[in-house]
Amino acid sequence: MKVFVIVLLIIVALCVIIYVWASILEKKREAEILETRKNRYRSFIARFDKKYGTCSEIIKNPTEYEYDTLRVYKESEVFVINEKALRFADIISSKVELDHTSVQYAAKSVETSDVDMTSLLTRSAIGSFLGGNVGMLIGGLSAKRKKTVQMVPDSIANNYCLIIETTLNQHPTKKFQFYDDIDLARRVSKTINRTLNTYKQEKKRMS
Repeated sequence: MKVFVIVLLIIVALCVIIYVWASILEKKREAEILETRKNRYRSFIARFDKKYGTCSEIIKNPTEYEYDTLRVYKESEVFVINEKALRFADIISSKVELDHTSVQYAAKSVETSDVDMTSLLTRSAIGSFLGGNVGMLIGGLSAKRKKTVQMVPDSIANNYCLIIETTLNQHPTKKFQFYDDIDLARRVSKTINRTLNTYKQEKKRMS
């Protein structure tokens, strides 16, 4: 008996060690992937800063590695939105719209109006045995209802996008997905419109 307990404890200990080691390796792999993403994004930002100069305003997206949703280069008159550059002069307007609504469904067991015949016969027989005709009637009335699995709405998500109208001949309308983060989309749109208004006023004064 002692030998069996010792062997069992050794097996349990080995399983715990394997689980802990696998968890450590998984966390290390996730950290390496995250660092690779950060390095790639730093390199991306460095290229834009080298090309367009000093960034005057930044709106960050609070993701796991906080990439910049919007970078404003006033001196070069360029916006960088989700890693895409657009010149001030090419933009007409910016607005936020509801792109679509997605519904997530979940399986749910629902009782129907149909009687489960197996339950009806079983309970009627038991009721008849215990209480005669009255017992059979009561047993039948207490029979279970059939159940069916239905897909019912579980959650609803609104997906918002930033719409930018431009003067570009090819693909004049630019769409940037913000999913359910309408506050971030509005902040970006407000900043773009404010910057464009200042830019247009300055151009008007200079002309």
